[in-house]
Amino acid sequence: MTASVTQTAHQVSSKALAWLHTHHQRGALPDDTTAHLGDPNSVYKPLGETALAGTLVLREAAAGTIELRVARELIDYCWRQFGEGDMLYERLLRYPMMSDPLETYAHFTRVGYRHEPLERLLAHTTGLRTVRGLEQVPNRKLAVANAARIVGLDSGRHAYDWDELARATWLGGTPEPWLIDWMTGYSLTHAVFHLTDWGACPNGLSHELTEYVSTWLPVWIDIWAEIEQWHLVAELMIVGCCLERPYCDAADWELLARVQHAEGLMPRDGDPVSDDPDERFEHHQHTAVVAAVAGTLAVSRTLGGGRKDAEPAVAGRADAGQREAGPADGGRRTGRGAHGGARPAPAPMGAEPAWATETLVPLLRAAPGASGVAVAARRGEDRVFLADGRTAWGEGRPVDADTRFELGSLTKTFTALLLAESVARGEVR
Repeated sequence: MTASVTQTAHQVSSKALAWLHTHHQRGALPDDTTAHLGDPNSVYKPLGETALAGTLVLREAAAGTIELRVARELIDYCWRQFGEGDMLYERLLRYPMMSDPLETYAHFTRVGYRHEPLERLLAHTTGLRTVRGLEQVPNRKLAVANAARIVGLDSGRHAYDWDELARATWLGGTPEPWLIDWMTGYSLTHAVFHLTDWGACPNGLSHELTEYVSTWLPVWIDIWAEIEQWHLVAELMIVGCCLERPYCDAADWELLARVQHAEGLMPRDGDPVSDDPDERFEHHQHTAVVAAVAGTLAVSRTLGGGRKDAEPAVAGRADAGQREAGPADGGRRTGRGAHGGARPAPAPMGAEPAWATETLVPLLRAAPGASGVAVAARRGEDRVFLADGRTAWGEGRPVDADTRFELGSLTKTFTALLLAESVARGEVR
């Protein structure tokens, strides 16, 4: 992996993200939309996809200041479209066996957005035998399991058997690689996405499956590039970023950059692109999302960032999901997961007392341009430490209680004092 990959991937992702931001209102829910959602895939699902792209940009914390702001604004817009969680809550109340409220909500929880009534309802419905026993295609079961892991519902007696889920997929059978088609290609990419939580947990993919994918991924990318199925090409490039040893080929990225339109639109295939703005957004919004995610992960991986610093939740672990994507290292430390842009006011994730949340969370939000923030406080017997981010954008170590910070302008006071003492001792004139 070279600097050219980082540069080209950043160019592709930033242009795709800007295009989504420029046209995001074309994806608004109709004014008469209710939780019934007769056709969820028309607008509801694309809004969730846009939120996913934005939250992964913030999670990786490898983008520039402008991209971080754009990502935050897109997430805020999607959250408002869903009534700040109220629509998802109402939908789950009406249709308790539907998984889309959980899957959509999981994107927002990555960066600290919370809806407490919805979480209580999800904690109830996800444990029901009827819901757990629903017959779904294997990669869809993985999607639900990963969403539960992110929200914090994959633990204890409700923990998922990740080995069993992986074996049930097309990928889990290590099938003849030359028989891949569009549907199995989709199944393969999404199995990897969910097993690794979009690259945060590369160890979520077994050694056997990692070797299988690593061997055949370059061939699959070439096949889909040859027939100009750019949405699947970009998805396969995301898969490359999810591996233990990331696969990010410079030639693949140069090809994707050439295909992308100047304004950031990423065509889904080789067919002519309509001049109608609404049709352009409807037909190519998904590919722009995929391109933004692929570029974001490629930049992060080539810079050596983005992965959890602890063993990820893997198949068969009873504590799977107790750590989840949120802060820049992909794992929760104190539950404060926003990076770049204005941080939302998240609900506490641990045992912090109410006064700490009310007092300290605004301080975490006060430095939106910082790569990392730490706040400590003591009241009586209560001692609270909250941390968010890393010691440098896209790299560095996760901020913790031992991280050292410069004192900003206060440093000048101490510098002046030391200089004055040196003058008094005759050491400096």
